[in-house]
Amino acid sequence: MKLIYLAPVFLLITSVSFSQVSNDELTKLKHTADSLYDSQASYHLSLKVFLQMDSLLKDDRSSDLAFYTRSRIAKNYNAVDNAERSIAYSIDNVSRSKQEGNWYYQTDALLNLVVSHTLKREFDTALEYYEQAEKIISENNSLRLEMDAKNALAFLNIVNGDTDEAIENYQKALELATKLNAHRLKNKIYGNLSFCYMQKKEYQKAIAIGKSALEESRKNGFNPKYAIPSNIGANYQLLKEYDSALHYFKMSSQLARISGVKLHIATADYDIGSFYADRKNYRQAITYYWRSYQLSDSIKSYPAIARASEQLSKSYEQLGDHRNALKFLKRHQVIKDSLAERSKKKKLEEFQTKYETKEKEEQILILDRENTLKAAVIKQKEYQRNILWVIFISIMLLLSFGMWAWQRMNKKKLLSKQENLRYKSIIETEQRERKRIAQDLHDSLGQTISAIRMQATLLPISKEQSAPHEKLIKQVDHAYDELRNISHNIMPDTLIKLGLVPAIRELITELTVANVLTIELQAEEPARALSEDQSVNLYRIVQELLSNTIKHAQATLVNVILENKNKHLALRITDNGKGMDVKRVDQSRGMGWKNIVSRVMLISATMDVKSRPGLGTTVSILL
Repeated sequence: MKLIYLAPVFLLITSVSFSQVSNDELTKLKHTADSLYDSQASYHLSLKVFLQMDSLLKDDRSSDLAFYTRSRIAKNYNAVDNAERSIAYSIDNVSRSKQEGNWYYQTDALLNLVVSHTLKREFDTALEYYEQAEKIISENNSLRLEMDAKNALAFLNIVNGDTDEAIENYQKALELATKLNAHRLKNKIYGNLSFCYMQKKEYQKAIAIGKSALEESRKNGFNPKYAIPSNIGANYQLLKEYDSALHYFKMSSQLARISGVKLHIATADYDIGSFYADRKNYRQAITYYWRSYQLSDSIKSYPAIARASEQLSKSYEQLGDHRNALKFLKRHQVIKDSLAERSKKKKLEEFQTKYETKEKEEQILILDRENTLKAAVIKQKEYQRNILWVIFISIMLLLSFGMWAWQRMNKKKLLSKQENLRYKSIIETEQRERKRIAQDLHDSLGQTISAIRMQATLLPISKEQSAPHEKLIKQVDHAYDELRNISHNIMPDTLIKLGLVPAIRELITELTVANVLTIELQAEEPARALSEDQSVNLYRIVQELLSNTIKHAQATLVNVILENKNKHLALRITDNGKGMDVKRVDQSRGMGWKNIVSRVMLISATMDVKSRPGLGTTVSILL
């Protein structure tokens, strides 16, 4: 399964490495890495993509994306059982986020440290980091971080053997996950609760919770953690319901192999081995214990090696194979550092005696095996040469395809850049002309109308001419009002004289229709002074977005929010209208939308559009 992801990930990283990185490419990398992590396709591949992103963001260490990237690197290192590397990235994130005043990622990094030190069995240190995180959470009232904190604390409890405390904290985390629709975390919490109840020997309850986790993942279309069916299988085995136990152990093994994490695969194989050992099918048990042992040894997971070697020794003993029983018992004793234990020494001496009686017979077999091994080594070297050629040719083909895709992408980017420059030029010209026309209308035609009115009021009027004269004055006043309206539409006086927020407020007052459309404004004055071009373009963007909403959205409520956010000015416009397909909007050829996009680029801002049919639309702009 993991190979399905390998080619597109390799091409994606290659294409980005040879080109100037853009926000879209970073976003694509982020989605790819998140998908690999969430689907358990491969934590190692997910880690590789996030490390590539971290390299690309080396000149931008203080952005939310940079903090997010290092946070996910830390989580991936925890997932592949490399707590030391996870700690290094988390400490770096704590330091940088604290310096930038970014409390969210500071707290997130502290919670990653809780998990890392729990994995290292450093419970006091883990608890200290949890208390630091909890203090920040209480000051900022974040449900998401509170949920992550309770989940991390419950993990600390369960590893430390406080099962009741773990259940209580997992229940709190589950309530928050349900409230926030965090389906993947709910699935993980269900699995951990199932394990807790198994520790309390409440097997039926543990099974029911585990099955709830599997059903939750099925409904939401993602793979559950391998440990969930493993827990269910273990409970069924304890209840002596062996058919059900084997079914869930095999499901666990399949999910572990999808994840690509060797420790998970080794654990799943160990579970199946214990199942067959429980049924006294020791040959089948040895097959799975041996797989678990090899994988554990390849990643130097000593607790897993000790566990598998101990069970291999016991299984070989049951089959009367004293040589292998002795071999794996020695391995187990070395790792567990228990050679001094009297009972183990006695057992070792017994195996040694039995082994010596068969030693001479084994010498002949050893010579035969050595000859077979030499032939196998020669064949293996030839096979390796062939594999290297295949790999070399595959890499060359992938590089060729990557270069072709890169050139094609650069051509599209050039065409897009030329089109954007053309729209930028049109907008700048339009803005200058609007300002000039508005000024000319006010200074020239406005003064002329004012002069006409003054002269009209000074004319000697007879009593019979007073009515026509009054009508003439009203027509002149009306003409002057119309002139002011036209001038205001071309370039609003409020925007030039009072600034962006009063101008937007005046625009909203004009567009609000009683009992039909309500437009609500929440606005802060910009923390830093905006240039005239920035103010005018932001005003026009709001004007165009509200116009589109009125024409197309069929909305009854629109919220316009302007706020200062981490040294940036953020604009967000949300409506409760009929929504739209965002992909179709991106492909729109309408002048209105292109004007919005061009104005966003003109002021070096970023824009994000979120919408679904029937669920309204939100447009966010960050300057």
